[in-house]
Amino acid sequence: MSFAGKVVLITGASSGIGAETAIHFAQLGASLSITGRNKQNLEKVAEQCGKSKPFIVTGDLANENDVKNIIDSTIKHYGKLDVLVNNAGIVRFGNIEIPLEHYDNIMNVNVRSVFQLTALAVPYLIKTKGNIVNVSSVAGLRPLKNSLPYCMSKAALDQFTRCVALELASRQVRVNSVNPGAVQTNIIENIGLSQEQIKIHYEKLKGMHALGRIGDSLEIAKTIAFLASDDASFMTGVTLLVDGGIVSIYKVNLVMLFYDVSLSLMIETSRYCTSLLQTRYCILRSRLFEFYRFENIIQYRCKYHTLLNTSSLKNIIYFVRVNAVNPGLIETNIFRNSGMNQEQLKNFFKKLQKIHALGRNGDTSEVAKVIIFLASDDASFITGVTLPVDGGAHALSPVSIQSD
Repeated sequence: MSFAGKVVLITGASSGIGAETAIHFAQLGASLSITGRNKQNLEKVAEQCGKSKPFIVTGDLANENDVKNIIDSTIKHYGKLDVLVNNAGIVRFGNIEIPLEHYDNIMNVNVRSVFQLTALAVPYLIKTKGNIVNVSSVAGLRPLKNSLPYCMSKAALDQFTRCVALELASRQVRVNSVNPGAVQTNIIENIGLSQEQIKIHYEKLKGMHALGRIGDSLEIAKTIAFLASDDASFMTGVTLLVDGGIVSIYKVNLVMLFYDVSLSLMIETSRYCTSLLQTRYCILRSRLFEFYRFENIIQYRCKYHTLLNTSSLKNIIYFVRVNAVNPGLIETNIFRNSGMNQEQLKNFFKKLQKIHALGRNGDTSEVAKVIIFLASDDASFITGVTLPVDGGAHALSPVSIQSD
């Protein structure tokens, strides 16, 4: 993977994930423009980037003029832009009773500035057929207590990612996001917690991840670089979880709750039934559960408990990552062996191009590169992920496809 000759703009690069991402891109040969509010910290990051020192632009993303200056200065210095990394963000704990000025501050930095900066960058990214990587959070996909404005801002960023991906796909500009789990950075230290509180906070977060640990900034940086690279050329509109399996555990808890409720209902219902083991019960009319034999439910539930209790989870899952790739239409022999002649195959492949936002079918090498990434140490904090490699097909609504 190389970014030689590529210009990469990274916001919030003075510390944490942004700083690590800048250093990593520099190692991959990129020409960098880094921005943040703290010039001294930006200069320290620039020193760690090696021989080709980044171009530094200081500014406050909550200030419209500063946002415009970031783009204008970068283009003036380099003449082009290939990758935009919208990394800058702030955290503030609070519920529905939070003061409106705190809400406005979070939304201005985490959402509004991203909208403005992206809008200003788009004309230049279209010229280079570049791409955008937004840094979101698991909070965009799962609600967290006492984090209402932050969760809202990240959910908005995820939807922004998908919508802009669809808008720019026809111009071959890809847009994706990374959704990190807990990563130890200055973002928590900057909200006023004491060192002891921070230590307790991170210790609690460890147990929430299937991998039993919190993430490292470099792990997020490597995923950002992958999404920005040609190795992810058939991926757009993706919100990629880099969360050590925290969302997977969340789903497991919901499934177990469902089983607990369902089993209680079944046991109560069984009092009025004869030949219990021969009776089929309607648990919930859904895709997941329709009709099951009672004895099969009990057997499966016991196995499920054995697998997912705390000790088994540690013994079985720790340090073993499990992920999947979900390709769109890839032109392979699986279709050529279907009995269609060459003309039928040609029409078939052409017709299905429109199901992908990028307007084309995929290539086997594009899927292979994603598989290699997921299997590598670069994806060391990714587990339980089903990753679309489908040219944005997952983000397209049926209405969008039919109207084309």
